[in-house]
Amino acid sequence: MFNVQNPDVDDAPRLAQAFKTAVIAATFIVSMFVTVVISTDYGVDPTGTGREFVEEVVFERESSQEDGGHRVAGSVPGLFVSTGYAQKTADSWDEEVHFTLIPGESIKYKLVMNEGAEIEFLWTARGGVVNYHLHGDGGGQTTRYSMGRRIPVGKGTLVADFSGNHGWLWRNIDSQAVSITLSVRGDYHDLKRAD
Repeated sequence: MFNVQNPDVDDAPRLAQAFKTAVIAATFIVSMFVTVVISTDYGVDPTGTGREFVEEVVFERESSQEDGGHRVAGSVPGLFVSTGYAQKTADSWDEEVHFTLIPGESIKYKLVMNEGAEIEFLWTARGGVVNYHLHGDGGGQTTRYSMGRRIPVGKGTLVADFSGNHGWLWRNIDSQAVSITLSVRGDYHDLKRAD
């Protein structure tokens, strides 16, 4: 009735072949754990590749203005970014600053920007997680673009609502020192530490 042949015993996978497949799968799982899970969930990046595994999402900004628009792309840890894209972004930043925060310490960095100017940014916290606040002020205006708690990495695009200072406040809420790297590129006049 059906023209189906019974499988041949010689076509079945051998024990060595099954073992090789299991070893390859285990190696992949361990490498993903080391490069992605540890860096995104625990803020520890032993290989230095964790900062490249992010994907952009849009955060709704809270603003003193009434337009209610979405103008800041923030970041959450993700898995699927091509290495070509990651290599391109890592090699082409206008400026990069590095600093370390002891437990409980905070720091501000600001960009001087004109209204409508756009920048891209990437920051990573190594050795822990931080609370952050991305905001702007100038000419009697203030705005809060986004904020987060216990975050190991931030990436996105910022469009200035008005001319003035736009930047970040980071606070180390961990029990150990945290090293932060901030990378920026785009249309801005100056990147400076604010007191």
